[in-house]
Amino acid sequence: MTSALIEIRRVPLPGKEFILSEGVKKSLEATGKSGIITATSASSHRESRDVTTAITGLTLNEVTELESSILNSPEAQSRLMALEELSVKVTYQTLVILAPPENTDMAKAQYINRRYLKAKRGQSQLLIEALLEWRDKFNKKPMVTRPLASDLDIVRITSPIETLEELAGNISTINTDPDHKKNRDAVSELTASGFQTNSRIIYRV
Repeated sequence: MTSALIEIRRVPLPGKEFILSEGVKKSLEATGKSGIITATSASSHRESRDVTTAITGLTLNEVTELESSILNSPEAQSRLMALEELSVKVTYQTLVILAPPENTDMAKAQYINRRYLKAKRGQSQLLIEALLEWRDKFNKKPMVTRPLASDLDIVRITSPIETLEELAGNISTINTDPDHKKNRDAVSELTASGFQTNSRIIYRV
């Protein structure tokens, strides 16, 4: 079975973020699945603030079952359409988990750091291999995923973070620690571009 998660990103209408957040919490509860909800804490000024739901602990077969349950439930459809009415944009993504997070305590995490790396054309598998090798050097190992449908060259790294000081320390290690230079150079050579966002966990179930 292939492990996966569903990520639903909603960009709220101006002035509707907190109303949207409350509705999203109820919608996640209604699925009966585990997951978290995050709201943008820091991102590029070119990016819009968002409220993102991550439905976790799934296999790809369970993703299909969840989709089917929504298609057969007018109540679920109405609930989701009501949330769309509070949003400027809604996107759904299924992420295949290549490596799960390890040695992290989700109960203590306050933030989710999401990194999006765009591999050079045709180099995404080599980038994944380089990231997995680099990942092994960390005690707290991030999750590595690949979208099931998206830009073919995108690879994602997701890290639960307890504090902003921890995040700053991680970024410093990645960017400057000489012990990581070999891995840093390998990933840089295979990467065309990348960006990251940091979001506050506002709900978990």
